[in-house]
Amino acid sequence: MYKLKKAFTLAEVIFCLIIASILIAITFTTTKPKQYLDQKSIKTKYATVYDALNLATYDLIGKDETNPFIITAEDQATGNTDPYQKLCKGLAAYINTDSVSCKIPALSNNVAYLKHEDIDFTKLTPNLESLTGVKFYISQIIKDNKLPAISRSYYDAGNPNFTLEFFMVYVDLNGTEYQNRPHTIKVDPTGKKMPDVFAFAIIPTGEAIPMGAAEYDNKFFSTRISYIENKAKYYSPYYSYRQAKHMAWGWYSPSAGNIQFRKTISFTYNDYIKEILERNGTQLYDFNKENIYLETYDEELFPKCNPPAGTLLSRFDMCSIVVDTPKFGASH
Repeated sequence: MYKLKKAFTLAEVIFCLIIASILIAITFTTTKPKQYLDQKSIKTKYATVYDALNLATYDLIGKDETNPFIITAEDQATGNTDPYQKLCKGLAAYINTDSVSCKIPALSNNVAYLKHEDIDFTKLTPNLESLTGVKFYISQIIKDNKLPAISRSYYDAGNPNFTLEFFMVYVDLNGTEYQNRPHTIKVDPTGKKMPDVFAFAIIPTGEAIPMGAAEYDNKFFSTRISYIENKAKYYSPYYSYRQAKHMAWGWYSPSAGNIQFRKTISFTYNDYIKEILERNGTQLYDFNKENIYLETYDEELFPKCNPPAGTLLSRFDMCSIVVDTPKFGASH
């Protein structure tokens, strides 16, 4: 005589199918495409690097003994007279490094000025590599000494001896990932793939400022304009770093020239750094030539930065820009 096995009831089967359907639906709605995850990872890494470089640069430039733009008597006595090495060793003290190579710059002039945006950074030896695999490539100090001071576009008769100088730092955010593809600063014209490598300029104000893709793409530098109206402070909608500057400070057309230079306002440096790179016979790169990122004109906001008639105030006094990094959403 056969012994019958206990089976599931129809209600139990239906219940199991419902649970399975719910789990499948949750999986499909919460699992992001790899491309989305890659881009989110890039933005998070970028924010982390931006914060780290700014913190390190601010601290280093705050003291003569660590400031790479100053060679002290003690530096000369110890033979530490290379500004590049001073910066490289200084940054190494702030980054959790897996390897440090500060003997020579990773970037020759041709690469520092990035004549070709297709340069594969995996072919270069990084100066610093973090424990998370992010790689840092540092240039020698770059000085604007090709023209007499009076002929420079940022010349100020009140400060005639000022010469703009800076370092370029290129950061490969996916340094140890995707080894089978080139790691470049090139942006996919379709906007579907972020670059692996991003550029920063280290400037004497004690800041690292974005160059290239992050200037144009508000995913990296979500930037607002701060303005005063009726004695209260207000903030604009979010724009890209580049567009916010242009809207606040009155520059919309490349034919109109650079944003007016202010030695103490780091956000005014970008255009002049590019000009200096071009003056040296090459340029950072011909960015946005496909017009991936378009600037728009806000007719209502633009006049809010106009200074009152009959005053000595400028648009710089009326409006400032506030950068929110995607890592914490904190204002800078």
